[in-house]
Amino acid sequence: MGLDWYNAIAARHGGYLRTWDSEFDGPDGEAAFTDWLRRTIRSHPRVLDVGCGDGLYTLVMSSLAEYITGVDYAENMIRLAERHRREAAVANADFICTGGRVEVYPFPDRGFDLIYSRRGPTSHLTDARRMLRPGGLVAGIHSGERERVLERLTVNGYEILTNDEYAGTEHLKTELDLARWLSRTPGAPDFTTPEMADELERAAGTYGHSDKGITVPHWRFIWVARWNG
Repeated sequence: MGLDWYNAIAARHGGYLRTWDSEFDGPDGEAAFTDWLRRTIRSHPRVLDVGCGDGLYTLVMSSLAEYITGVDYAENMIRLAERHRREAAVANADFICTGGRVEVYPFPDRGFDLIYSRRGPTSHLTDARRMLRPGGLVAGIHSGERERVLERLTVNGYEILTNDEYAGTEHLKTELDLARWLSRTPGAPDFTTPEMADELERAAGTYGHSDKGITVPHWRFIWVARWNG
């Protein structure tokens, strides 16, 4: 998605804040990735979060890391992340704006033990080979492009350790929850505004309904790979 969209999300919703109410059934890839990261990050002192957005997730992980850096190419997101860091008084984290999509990141060689991307880009995988210490890990969770990610890992010479899919169902309580959920999707308009009422009604008709609310499929792909240097 374009830089303008990410800056708009930062301004419109205050980052990637969860503003909708829902219930989840089935395997939850997001929870599985967070559990893995919590277990793993303790033994990997220097960590890089690629596509950190508003920084809230990065700051949660900072409690387990020796030091963590978040990077994003949207300036508004980095401003939010820095504000969140100051408000939380976190000393072992920083945030850097790349100012655009980059091929070479502004970090020294072999400076990280773990690099992860949570529904962010995978274009960093080429330069990650330079940034990782031998034996370092790259990891990510995504809602699509599974074959493209696996191909990128293979082409760049990583040893793939994990390649798992999680398929569940999210039940959004009301149409307002659906509107908020849709509005955080890349490229989407703000479905919570009155002028989008007809579009929201049409969107609601494309999903299933149950006694738990509006049902939407929830698919995630988790991968972990090692750079052996």
